[in-house]
Amino acid sequence: MPKKNRETEILYHLPITRHWLEQFVLVSHMAGQSSYRRIRWSIKWLFDYEISLDAISNILSKHDATITAIHKSEDLKAIDCGANDEIFQCNKPILAGAHPYSLYCYLLSKETHRDHETWAINLYDLENKGYNPKFNIADNGSGLRKGHQHVFGNKPLRGDHYHILKTLSDLKRHLANKVKSLETAILNAEAQTQPTAYLKNEYATKKKISEAMNTLIGWLQMDVLRIAGPDYEERSYLYDFIVDSISEIEQLYPERLGKAKRALIKQKHQLLSFAQSMDARVREIAVELKVSPHLCWQLCEMLRYKPGRAKQVNQEQALRRELKGKYYATHQAISKLVAATIRTSSCIENYNSRIRPYFVLRKNVDQPFLNRLRFFLNHAPLLESSIPERRGKSPAQLLYNKEHPCWLEMLGYTMFKKAA
Repeated sequence: MPKKNRETEILYHLPITRHWLEQFVLVSHMAGQSSYRRIRWSIKWLFDYEISLDAISNILSKHDATITAIHKSEDLKAIDCGANDEIFQCNKPILAGAHPYSLYCYLLSKETHRDHETWAINLYDLENKGYNPKFNIADNGSGLRKGHQHVFGNKPLRGDHYHILKTLSDLKRHLANKVKSLETAILNAEAQTQPTAYLKNEYATKKKISEAMNTLIGWLQMDVLRIAGPDYEERSYLYDFIVDSISEIEQLYPERLGKAKRALIKQKHQLLSFAQSMDARVREIAVELKVSPHLCWQLCEMLRYKPGRAKQVNQEQALRRELKGKYYATHQAISKLVAATIRTSSCIENYNSRIRPYFVLRKNVDQPFLNRLRFFLNHAPLLESSIPERRGKSPAQLLYNKEHPCWLEMLGYTMFKKAA
């Protein structure tokens, strides 16, 4: 009996119907990020079937009313924290908002302006759906912050750490490049027997600035803005010390250091607002467990070190002696607080990176397309995540903590199942 050729063996039969082709178009466009022409040629090459670009466009827009109805009926009461930002496409703002824990996107709206009135209108619409988070996170955009205050009053609006840390990282890189450029210039000048006194003085100045800023930015990132760290009072003192230290060397490079210093002064309250919230919660934990708040903060600082390291072991032993039988309960409460504290809106930056490839395929993005994109990303499972609890679940599942049908079934399609 001749052996079967595994490459030509029929695995199962696939009935190609119009409904199945519509699903293929939707999956290719939303999951595969394919353009209309790529979808057209895929269908021609794989299924020997002609389909026009207009037909593909009609398939994609066929469910706009269903998607709009789903978005209008969504309940946002489960969102306890929101991260809002602005994305730009062809110099036009797209207002975006996502839940940091579940990555559920509750706002993706194309606008002509990004002023406080535009933000307030969108936030009011969200409020009508039950959006009432304990706090929000945003960058330093004036329109977003003013709009938030107009809608939510004095509700906490934490400062986003991502942008200030990126600005300071760019400054570090700029100074390092300046130092390397001056090193090269000195070597070239010496090879050509040209004067190097000015270059060496400039090199010494820039190297001094670079080393000082590396240290100060490291303190800011690892000691002041890190969640597992000291209490608000100590963070505030260290923050002011860093700003004062930058002021002392500002005259050596005013155009760069002055800008960084002004940004830090302006954003201090916003950047440290997470520590104020932690302060209040630590006091509650101390009262509940009848322990000293100071010991709670020491335990919080200990969590910054990897288990087993000498410093971590020494601090743990000292805290065990102080807390005695209350060590485990205190450790659990503080660990939970650290894990639940959010200090950056990186999730909205992550969302930006997820939708950016879709924008590459087109110059102009309309609102129906954004609605389809938001629907798909909210209801498609996350295949990979650094957080194990997210893997294989959609943002909607994570937010509402319940199962929902496949996004294609939500649009009225019947999923293909091969015969057993």
